[in-house]
Amino acid sequence: MKLLSTILVVLATVSIAGATPIQPDIKKLLSTPRPTQHFAPARVGWNGPEAAASSEAIPAESLGNIGPRTDQRQALIQLATPDWRIFLALGALIFLLRLLRKRATLAAAPANYSIPVDVGEPQTRRPAA
Repeated sequence: MKLLSTILVVLATVSIAGATPIQPDIKKLLSTPRPTQHFAPARVGWNGPEAAASSEAIPAESLGNIGPRTDQRQALIQLATPDWRIFLALGALIFLLRLLRKRATLAAAPANYSIPVDVGEPQTRRPAA
């Protein structure tokens, strides 16, 4: 029933989404005037007020507090060392996934039960011919 309803929904949306071909009137398209486009002039090589501001040196205060190289190294080492909680979380995740997999294999494995069967009298062996 679910499959049938899905197929009906897909067929209904396909029929709505079907596009019909457009047949434009070429004479009408050629007779309408095209709007002209006006573009702003390019400013390549223009020496305006921006050029004077960019030639000045950048003040050191705008770059922030840049310390000596040892401070930079310490900051990089601090960024590169991972958090211990991440290792703890990954270890716990691995442990739990292995535990779940072990439970799933134990639940899926068939149980081996021995059922005692009464066979009656033991058969006697016949000598080989």
